[in-house]
Amino acid sequence: MRKRNCGPRFPELLYAVLLLTAVIAGCTRGGELGRDRERDDKRAVPSSAPTGPSGVSGVLTAGATAAVPVAGTVEVWSHDERRATGNAGADGRFEIPVEPGEYELRAVVGGRARLCWLSSSRARPVVTVTEGFTQVALFCESLS
Repeated sequence: MRKRNCGPRFPELLYAVLLLTAVIAGCTRGGELGRDRERDDKRAVPSSAPTGPSGVSGVLTAGATAAVPVAGTVEVWSHDERRATGNAGADGRFEIPVEPGEYELRAVVGGRARLCWLSSSRARPVVTVTEGFTQVALFCESLS
């Protein structure tokens, strides 16, 4: 008994499916879809180089009734890791360069870590730094 040819053989069918898949996906060399993908990839790559200096700057204050500028150390934390520190002078002013991101600010005044808020609103001292320096008013608990 003789076998009848009922259609393409499996390897030929598999090759046709793979070739069709490659064409649809734009993986052919010199194909229009492949060029479009390369062009899109070049546009989608963000520049990791900063456009200018960035960081946190502001005034460190403390006091029971009025915010009085104080000297101390301001620490910039991210994910329970200290990223940077800066000193606040007698006028309370500080400037700490950091890369863009979200940070928590902490302060050490008079040799002791102090509980701090943004301004006197008791908002948690978390700041988001984008480009440039983010201005904050950091208010610490009373020094008494």
